[in-house]
Amino acid sequence: MTTIPLLTPYSSLPSQNLHKNACILLVGAPDSGKRSFGSILQSPNEFGLALQLRLGKSLPLPEILAPRPHIDFIVLMLSMNNKESFHNLKKCLIEIDPEFLLGRTWIIATNANKVSQYAFERTELEECINSLYDIPLFYVDFQNDGAGEDLRDKLLRTVDIASGYHRNITLSYLRTPLSG
Repeated sequence: MTTIPLLTPYSSLPSQNLHKNACILLVGAPDSGKRSFGSILQSPNEFGLALQLRLGKSLPLPEILAPRPHIDFIVLMLSMNNKESFHNLKKCLIEIDPEFLLGRTWIIATNANKVSQYAFERTELEECINSLYDIPLFYVDFQNDGAGEDLRDKLLRTVDIASGYHRNITLSYLRTPLSG
């Protein structure tokens, strides 16, 4: 069996299409809300991005995806109600090249309003993420009206920049206090 290399930002080059295309990889357990968020992402957006979504349960991606598609952004999703989801997140973070983690990866924790049903503490999750890199972490509950759409708009703004459609803005700028 051959080993699959780490997921890197330049493992596959984008197509030379004139349209603004972006590929987002949503990774998470079946109860993580990735399908709900995927359907929210597919709705028309103000950025003019033609999105291609890829779904996965964990990383590394299976060998059947050869050649590997170009991936502009990774969203790792977990449910706060599922301890196995947290363990899967830890495994996935190891499989991503550090260069990709900086600015091209988000973590979304779902079922955030069900505090009494948490399988692990928020501080445990935050410590795990902060011990590696400064990866944006968002808590959301897709059952709240508008929460998914607000998160979609933030994500698409970041993906638009990560995909290289704004030459004067870097991803590191988005993480500064000036970016609001």
